[in-house]
Amino acid sequence: MCSPLLKMLLGWLIAMVIIGYMISVQHKHHPKALFYLFFTEMWERFSYYGMRALLMLYMIKQLMLGDVAATAVYGAYVALAYTSMVFGGVLSERILGLKNSIIIGGLLMAAGHFGMAIETPWMLYISLGLIALGNGFFKPNIGSLLGKFYFEKDPRRDSAFTIFYMGVNTGAFLAPLTCGFLAMDGIGALALQEWECFWDY
Repeated sequence: MCSPLLKMLLGWLIAMVIIGYMISVQHKHHPKALFYLFFTEMWERFSYYGMRALLMLYMIKQLMLGDVAATAVYGAYVALAYTSMVFGGVLSERILGLKNSIIIGGLLMAAGHFGMAIETPWMLYISLGLIALGNGFFKPNIGSLLGKFYFEKDPRRDSAFTIFYMGVNTGAFLAPLTCGFLAMDGIGALALQEWECFWDY
């Protein structure tokens, strides 16, 4: 019974050590915008993959949708989240601009996540639609915005995108560890057992 909590804590510890080291080494060589975008993208991916880790469980156990209906909703949501990027990129380039698109995308995703607190199937569909639409505005534009802070042949450009995608992967790594643990039944009792096991060592 010791593994879920310890795995989550170990994951967070590793991520924080790597992020702290990376920022301490690189902060003098890159504009501050890189690190703002790093954490923005990290938490966006945390929310996206964390919610996806719980989505099937939520639809089947909480909303009682059934396996077939839940699978159809899940598939449609993921497909829409990636398809919407085409339209988000076009609207950003022709009308809205990068910053406005990212802000709109973030607000739509936040509204979708808050909307999921209302436990009805129709609110779930609306919320997933908002998240997918927000992802379409947000995801294709945040990397493009980062590129604006570097000249085309700037030697720091490649390392900047490497750092940026570390944020993507960190959020995706921590999300299922954390949200999967929090979704477990009897979380308070489990956490107490975990700490008792830890101190027994």
